[in-house]
Amino acid sequence: MRLPLTLAAAAGAAALLAACGGSSGGAGAAATRGLAASPPAASLSPSASPAAAAAGGLESASAEEILAATQKAFASASSVHLKGTFGQAGQAVELDMRLKRGVGATGSVAVGGKPLELTRVGKVAYIRGSKAFYAGLMPAAAAQQLAGKWLKVTSSSKDFASLLELTDFASFAKGAFKPTGAVGKGTLVTVGGHRVVELKDGDGSKLDVSLEGPAYPVRVSGTTSQGASQGLTFTEYGAPVVVKAPPASKVVAVPGA
Repeated sequence: MRLPLTLAAAAGAAALLAACGGSSGGAGAAATRGLAASPPAASLSPSASPAAAAAGGLESASAEEILAATQKAFASASSVHLKGTFGQAGQAVELDMRLKRGVGATGSVAVGGKPLELTRVGKVAYIRGSKAFYAGLMPAAAAQQLAGKWLKVTSSSKDFASLLELTDFASFAKGAFKPTGAVGKGTLVTVGGHRVVELKDGDGSKLDVSLEGPAYPVRVSGTTSQGASQGLTFTEYGAPVVVKAPPASKVVAVPGA
């Protein structure tokens, strides 16, 4: 269910910041080399509408109908909390983001236990790495220069497209639940005390869809190429999300972004 795209964006943050710390100019072009967008996954064309699936009940609906219903439900939500742990290039990647549709997002990505903060307000995004994060990527002088600072980029920058997908509700909703292969219907299980139905993708990943209330996605899970488990949960639909830009004195604009 396009989980690899989320992983690529999170892991690409390290290379992106390393490029930005290498010099004060040309950061946008350098970031392009460090953060390449993942190729699009194949789309699934549902054979029936979400309304038809809802009318008959998701328990008896086909896999295609359930997928269409959950795509529509997620895209209509006002906010959501994304949280997960993955394995990427031998390192643990932790994602914790709160997205508010039409407003922005706030949260963090941690690579190898070193956090990277992300904030988005409208079309502008801010990225800040911890001292430990910077120290492992660049010379001490460059790390000191960026310590405590937020890197400012715009949503129109292609260099940062994969990373910023994690901060934009509409972009995430559009790409997160497209399967990479044939989708099958699994069993009815309980996740966090709630009944869900499993959808199985051709790449081995699974998507759990709520059978209580709207057909919200509850969890995406799968395995990495190294066999480690990975997953992303979706909770707190409709909960308040406070998003605000950092102080101007703490912001550094990325050239060309």
